[in-house]
Formats: sequence, structure tokens, C-alpha cells
Amino acid sequence: MSLLNEQDKEKTLATHRQSKTSLYSSLFSRIYNKTHAYLTNLSTHKKQQKVEQEHLLIRGEKGSGKSLLIKQIAKHLADNLDQAPNTEAKKKPSLIVRLNEYEYGIRSIKDLCLRILSKLKTVHAKDLPQDFHTSADISWPNLIEEIQNANSRLILLIDNLDTLLKQLDKSDNLFFVKNILTVEQPYYRLIASCQNDSVLAQPFISFDIPPLDKALAYKLLISLLHKDMLQHTLLQSDKPNSQSHHEKKIQTSEYICLNFTAHKLEAIRRFSHANAQTLEYFYQGFLNNSVQTSYQYLGYVLGRYQAQYDFKMQHLSSQQQLIVHTLGSHWQAIKVAQLTQECDLASKTISAQLTQLEKQSWVEKVSSQNKNHFYRISDKRFHISYLTRFSLPSTQTLIAHSLNTLSYFSLGIPFMDEYKVQQEAAKTRSRLDSLAYQAALTANEDVSHTELDALFHHAFLHQGEEEVDGQAYCESASQYFKTHLPGERLSFLLTAASRGYEQAYLGLLSLFDLANTELEANLAYRIKLAICQLAQAKGFDFEDKLISLYLSQAKELKLAYQLSMQLVIIRGQKTEPLLLLQASFASLIAGHAPESQSLLRSYLNYRAKKEINAPLVIETEWGIEDAWLMELLLVFIANGNWQFLDQAIFSDEADNTHLKAQFLPLYHTFLAIKPQLSSTQLDEKLARPTELSEALPLLINAVQEARELYLD
Repeated sequence: MSLLNEQDKEKTLATHRQSKTSLYSSLFSRIYNKTHAYLTNLSTHKKQQKVEQEHLLIRGEKGSGKSLLIKQIAKHLADNLDQAPNTEAKKKPSLIVRLNEYEYGIRSIKDLCLRILSKLKTVHAKDLPQDFHTSADISWPNLIEEIQNANSRLILLIDNLDTLLKQLDKSDNLFFVKNILTVEQPYYRLIASCQNDSVLAQPFISFDIPPLDKALAYKLLISLLHKDMLQHTLLQSDKPNSQSHHEKKIQTSEYICLNFTAHKLEAIRRFSHANAQTLEYFYQGFLNNSVQTSYQYLGYVLGRYQAQYDFKMQHLSSQQQLIVHTLGSHWQAIKVAQLTQECDLASKTISAQLTQLEKQSWVEKVSSQNKNHFYRISDKRFHISYLTRFSLPSTQTLIAHSLNTLSYFSLGIPFMDEYKVQQEAAKTRSRLDSLAYQAALTANEDVSHTELDALFHHAFLHQGEEEVDGQAYCESASQYFKTHLPGERLSFLLTAASRGYEQAYLGLLSLFDLANTELEANLAYRIKLAICQLAQAKGFDFEDKLISLYLSQAKELKLAYQLSMQLVIIRGQKTEPLLLLQASFASLIAGHAPESQSLLRSYLNYRAKKEINAPLVIETEWGIEDAWLMELLLVFIANGNWQFLDQAIFSDEADNTHLKAQFLPLYHTFLAIKPQLSSTQLDEKLARPTELSEALPLLINAVQEARELYLD
């Protein structure tokens, strides 16, 4: 039976059917509140108010939500403007006309008047007198006079006013500015939107839409997700036994969104220069497939812009198209000499066309160390879209690997009971802990919340501040579950652990990776440590688990160094690749840099051989080895091992140049922090892809955190 009565269900569905614009406008609460205040003043009809003589201009980047906000304002006006308590207002109805983002066919003021008249007669026929302007000959003064005679007022909403003005010829454009915008009178008001770089200013009240940030992005994505799942649940709620199934589906989708997709969203937000529109495309891709790679999501998002960008290219001359294609096929900025060579055009032609393209905001110049300057595409989203479609496979692989790296460094899964999407200060796990959390969620998907809550409830009840005894814990927990949750999976697991089974110990380690608060995480560390020590005492090989535990939590670092070196010596050439990385990590933070460098070289030799036999495919996402390697490189950068990094890691002459390509964001972090750069490195720094420049604060902060955690 449905858990909602018919009245509640209808109310909820009605809420869902509201336009998505209300959701978008809620994201831009500051501008929406300002806009609402303007509309409130507008509805009072006080002739003395200065705001009565001013128009409203909403500014923002393309796709930032201007069109959606204009729609929401029109809806607000239609719902509320003529409900004002003022009796004079009721005698003077407002005629609301909204011109869409692209109103084709408006080439003159007369065209504009005819379009407004057509919409008035369609939408407001009941508010107009029967003899309201029937002549085919119309002008702006005549239109306003008709509105005045009808004792009405026109509220005209124009999306992308700057685009409309460009469509008018010079005389009509001047008339619009001088006779429509600047004349003060009470019979019409203009509410418009335009691009940030528009020269429109007076006589508007101007509000700027803020850029989309990480917190707003998550809030929008999860809100969209809830709306979609809520509607699907309600439509299915009359089916037998469907309610619990769909409630679980909502929780599962949000879980995937927060725990497996949020870091991909953040990386794509940086790469696609995301706005509200871009984010909705990501949401659509998420609903289509919630387990795609970062690069696959990026391709889906950018594919939605393909027709728009193809249309822009068609308006360029053949020479300009060639130059844009050449620049667009390189991720980094390139010098004029290289551009001339690749285009096979005369240098004078290249210079002349670059000047024109720069004036049209197609390209931008980056000053170099000499007169041979760099150029790159100005529209960053167009550029990254063009690269994913037309660049060489090696460049596309470079982008995919960089996206994976940024996804990893954006990884910080919040502790769920403290998580608030709108709060940027939410407590989060470390990157390595987040990876362990994801793996634990997958491994324990059949464990209920009740079991997990009981596991930590027992741990808090029976473990004080003293050292945990592993065997005593397993026996106590086993008895607790037999009493309170007999027959559940964890009951069998804990019984097996109390009897000394290796797989049961591994299962418990995974379960305690699901700690959901910092307090739980601290307790989980102590219990995992006790379980590892118990497993060792039973003769099981848990030394690797201990080393990972020590290093990931930055605890017992000397012990981690000693234990890792013992294992490397004992295992010799059979040492596992991950252990080589962790031993190098432990050696570096213990102050043994040469030893650390030697171990890292051994690992890189293994990695190079592995990639010869099994090359990375473009969709490959970084795994646990890659994560430890990136964390190790962070510590090398934080430690200032410039010569080693120059010669062995990031040099073009090094045997392991694949690291520079695979972890390009880390290489540019190295360039940003290194005190002295070679001339080649200076050029690479100047030509750095914009996406990586914008990601530098994230990576430099990661270097600082590594220094504070392991070296200070």
C-alpha cells in the first residue's frame, strides 16, 4: 500500500512539476533576492520611487543561468505582480512579454514592435481593449501610447539583449538606446540579460550572476537527482511492494553520486569550465550511466555543445578555420613560428589573421621570452571540446590522464552524517581513505545500515582509550551480534574472526573502512591495528596491511620504515610493486632520500615493462598503485628534491618520460614550485593549458598538506 495519501501525492507531484528554473534560481540566491526586491518595488506602483524609472539588467557568462532566471522572473511576475494590495495597481494591469534567447527576424524597431504586439494579443487578449492597435503600421511611440490609453503597463523581458541589439542596424540601435532605454516614463519597464563583457550599463540596475562553485555544483546535482528519483518513486508507488524498492533506489543513487562520482564531477567542472547548463548535461549523463569514467562523462557533456561550436566555425573564412583548427588541435599554447609551419601559410597572412581572430575573441596572445609569442584558443570549453574530437590520440590520452589525476586530487568523500552540500567546510576523508571507503562500499554492499551501526555501537561501548586486544575484541563483538543480530552476515563474520580465519580478518578491515565520523575513524584505526597484529600472531602475512595503515594515517612512521625495509630485503626481486612504492615513501619521510630514490627507480622499471606488455587505454582510471605514486611524488616536490625530479622523473631524456605525460598536472605543480626553471621549462610554464593553470591551487595545497603531514 502506498505510504502517501492521494492529497500528499498530488501536492508532491505538483511541486515536482514546477519549472527547473526555480532550482537554478535558488543556486544564485544573492542575485535572486536582489531581483525579488526589485520586483517587489515594481509591484507597488509608487510613482515617486526611482526604481520605477530604471530597468533591470542581469549579467553572466553564457550558460550561467540567465535564460532560466529570466523565465523564473516572468513566472514570478505572472503569479504575483497583479496581486498587489494597492488598489491603483489593480486598475493598471501589467502586460508581461518575454522575448526568447534568440528571437529570429527582429532586424528593426518596427520588427520588435510587431513581435511585442503579436505576443500581447496572444497572451493578454483579455486584458486589452477590443480596439487595441489594429493598424499594420506601428512604431514604438504608437505602441506605448496604446498601452497608456489601455491604462496598462508593459513589462518587457529580453533574454540576451546584447545579441538582439547586434541584429539591429546602426540607426535603430541608436534609437533603442536613446529612446527606449533612457526615456523615463511609467508605462513600460525592461528586464534583460546580457553577457558579462557587454558594454550595456546605464540606465540599468545591474546584477551579476556569480560563477558556479564546487558547493553549488554539488547542491544542484543532488537536487536534480532527488527530483528525478522522487517523481519516479511517486509514479510507481501504487504498485505492490514498490515503495521500499524505490526508496532504496533513491538512497543508492545519492550514494553513488556522493561517494563515486563527486570527484569526477569536480574534475569535469574544471575541465569543461562548467556553468549551470554544463552541470545539467553531467546530470543527464549520470542518469544514463552512473559508473562511467571521468573521460566518458566529459565526452558526454562536451558533445551537447557540438552543434553550437560547428555553427561558430562555419562563420570563419577558410584561412581562419585552418588557424583555429591548428591552435585547437594543441592543448598547450603554441608559438607563431610553429603555427606558421603547421598551417603552411605566409607569416604575413598568419599575423593578419591572428589580429582579426584576436579582435573577434577567437584567440588570445600569451607573451613569451622573445618576440615569438604564444597563441591559444580563447573559448576554453570550445577548445577542450575540439581537442576531444580532432586532436591526435596521444593528446586525447594526455587529457584523459590529466582528468584522472584531477579526479584523484578532488577525492575527499565527506563523513556522511556531517555532510551538508551547501557547506564547503564539511569534514572529509583523506584521498587514500576515500579510495579505501569506495572499495569497502563495493565489497560490503550486502551489509545493512543496521549491522554497520551495531558494529560501531559495540566498539564504542567496549573499547576505551587503552590499546585494543584483537582476540578479545573479536570474541566480544561475536557474542554481541549473536545476542542482538543473530543470523546476519556480520554475526557469521565475527564468529569466524574469533576462531582465527584469515578472510574474516580481511573482511573486518574492510568494514572498518566505512567509518562515518572522525570519531569512528579514530576508533577504527585502533581496531584495525589490533586485527593486523592478531593476524600476524596467527602466522598470516599482514605486514603490508600494517605499512599501508601506518603511512595512510601518518602514524608510527619509523616503524613503517623499518617494517617496509625488512620486507624488501626478505622478498628481494619478488617484492610487490605497491610495497616498493610504500618503502620508497617511508624512506623519504624517514630522511633517507637516496634509498627512497633507488626504490622508486626499481618501481618505475617494473611499471615501464608492464606498460610495454599492457599499454594503458584512454579510459583507464588510476588505481591504488597510481594513488600511492602520486602521493609519493607530492612528498618529493614538498621535500624539494628538484635534481632527482628533473633527471629521473620529469626529464624528456629520462627512461620514464611516461610519468610526465601520465601525471601532467603534477609536472606543472613541480614547475610552479621549483625555484629555478630552464628556458624550456619556462616556455612550458607559459604555454600551460588553462585547465591545468586553474587546477594549480588544488595541487599546490596538496603539496603543502603533504609537507605538514609527513615532513614538518
